[in-house]
Amino acid sequence: MGTNYGGALKIVLWDVSAVECRFRGNEGFRGGAVDISDSEPSTVTFVASVFAENDGFAGGAIAVNEQQVLAVESCVFEGNRAFQGGAIQGYLANLWLKNCRLVGNTATWQGGGLFLEKAEKGIIENCVLTDNRADLGAIVCQHAEIGAAVSEFQNAIEIRHCTIARNTADSAGGGIYGGLAESPRLHTNNIIWNNIPDQIGGLSDSLSVRYSDVMGGWPGTGNIDADPAFVSRRGFDYLLGPGSPCIDAGDPEVSDGVSDWHPRWPAGYPNAERSDMGAYGGPGNRGWARTPH
Repeated sequence: MGTNYGGALKIVLWDVSAVECRFRGNEGFRGGAVDISDSEPSTVTFVASVFAENDGFAGGAIAVNEQQVLAVESCVFEGNRAFQGGAIQGYLANLWLKNCRLVGNTATWQGGGLFLEKAEKGIIENCVLTDNRADLGAIVCQHAEIGAAVSEFQNAIEIRHCTIARNTADSAGGGIYGGLAESPRLHTNNIIWNNIPDQIGGLSDSLSVRYSDVMGGWPGTGNIDADPAFVSRRGFDYLLGPGSPCIDAGDPEVSDGVSDWHPRWPAGYPNAERSDMGAYGGPGNRGWARTPH
């Protein structure tokens, strides 16, 4: 693997926007495919891009460091591997992840999908997180203990309109691990289902879960415990099948951006405008039209 930073691309000094890129089979010590580092704040954006089968020590696909903002929209991270942060590793950086699929990524230690250390802000929205695996979590924030899909302690992470399913950790927090925190966390309109060994683990005094489908149940306004009836169509996995209890069960004050009756929507059957739970609900669901499948 060597000591190179960014197996395919190293970004410094500038704001960068990249669209419809393909990064496959790269190797780098920090950032198997891409390393982002600078002494001044900058924003790097990836849209409609694919990161697959990349290997790194920190960040199998992307490593982003001090003061940088990484905005990732309508991208796919699949089969990436690292010691920490199988898909993405961030240190003192902010992350915005929207309409993305993180599937089958692996970390030897922490964060099979995502590892964040001392992030000021992280937003994970309209994303599918599935089949990720690590010794300590598929998505981890430093100072957290463990958790297969999402682990957090002091970092400000908001998770909304996401489907978190079939992730595996070797200890607690198969879906979300909630640690102690200074500010409350708000997780809304999610589906947290069939994660191993559990859906939500840890000390969750600061963890607020609302309008979400949590296997085994979880206290909070609008939460349910019911089989979401997932289906796959036209290259989309974890869609809601007809009659799913998650349809029109999200926050009643939020509407789906694209309703399921739209002719381009894979699950083409009529329902109301109220937001669905999970990755394909909410005002940002229109972004899935750009995500590679």
